This record gives sequence, C-alpha cells and structure tokens, in this order.
Amino acid sequence: MKKYALMFWLALLTATAAAAFGQAVSVGGGGAPEIVKIEAAVRNSTVAPGDETALWVRARVEPGHHIQSDRPTESYIVPTELTVEAPAGIVVSGIEYPPAEMKEFAFAKGKKWSVFPESPVFSAAVRASEDAEQGEVTLKVRLDYQACSDEQCLPPESVETTVKLTVGDRTSAPVQPARPRPPTRTEAAAALTDRPAGHGSLRVVCPTGCS
Repeated sequence: MKKYALMFWLALLTATAAAAFGQAVSVGGGGAPEIVKIEAAVRNSTVAPGDETALWVRARVEPGHHIQSDRPTESYIVPTELTVEAPAGIVVSGIEYPPAEMKEFAFAKGKKWSVFPESPVFSAAVRASEDAEQGEVTLKVRLDYQACSDEQCLPPESVETTVKLTVGDRTSAPVQPARPRPPTRTEAAAALTDRPAGHGSLRVVCPTGCS
C-alpha cells in the first residue's frame, strides 16, 4: 500500500510540476552545459511569512545520455546532488530525489547502474520565516552530476539556475495543472466516423461547453 501511495504522490508531483514549468511566472531558465539543463519553478509565486511552498527542479538530459542517481552503485561514481541557496528569512528543507532506475550499458555489460530517468524532477520545501522581510527574493539552484552515455562516463559537471519568489501579505494560489478542453461536435463526429467497423455502437456525450 505504501508503495502505491508513493507512486501516486510522485505522479501527482510530476504533473503539477509540469504545469508550473509551463508558466511564465517564477520560472528560471538554465544556462547549463550541453548535456544537462535545468529549470526551476515554485508552486506559489507569493508566500506569506510563516507559510511554505514547494520548489521543483527539472533536469533535461541530452538524448543518449543519463545522469547518476543520488545513490550510485559504485563509490567512485559522483552522485547527483541538488543544493539550494536562499537569502535570510527563507528556509529550504526536505530535498527529495526521484526514484532511480537500474540499467545496463554497453561499456559495462552484465552490470547495472543506478541512474535517473530522462527528465528527473527534484523537489524541496521552501518556507518564509515569521520575520521574513516582504519583497522579491532569489533562490539559487545548483545541480552537481556525472553524465554518461552508453559508451563512456564524462567528467563531473554542475549546472545552475535561479527562481524568483515574492514574500507578501498573502500566499498566492498554487499553479494548477491545465485542464483539457472538451471536444467540439465536429471532433466528436470525426471520432465516430473514424471508428473501425465491427466494434459495436458508440454513444458520444458532448459535455457542457461543447461547441
């Protein structure tokens, strides 16, 4: 039960983070090395003193490469590490790493390595202290990693980005995942027309707002 609860939480986190990354507000771009780029976003663009928000960091790994997990299988492998530097009055805690995958690569046949998936999402809690000064602050995000291809491992690298957060009177509403629009009548009719023969009848119910 705990395993499925964790899987559900991670899926929800990824979906909500993806929505946040799609927003123009409170998103930092990555001026990263070629292999890995990162972007960061906060759940709430404004947080009141004493309140907490979430920070999400997504790494985009160049196709054909992977990065080691935070718990590599060999002592000589450099683990991936996320660090967040915050100004006075802002406390960052509870950094969470995504689940790793065990994979085998051409340079080490018969051996599996603990690596992160293609676009791993990291998270952390960000809290404004009761005496935090109001105004915009900058969080500096750094990801240390070692990237490998199927043929070889590269020297350790690091990539940095920033994300803005405002300390204000009230905590703003969280970013909400985008909702898919309902199908139009034309699209619903097309779905009926394209349905293969011999599959029985299909009843299409057009939801409220369907044009």
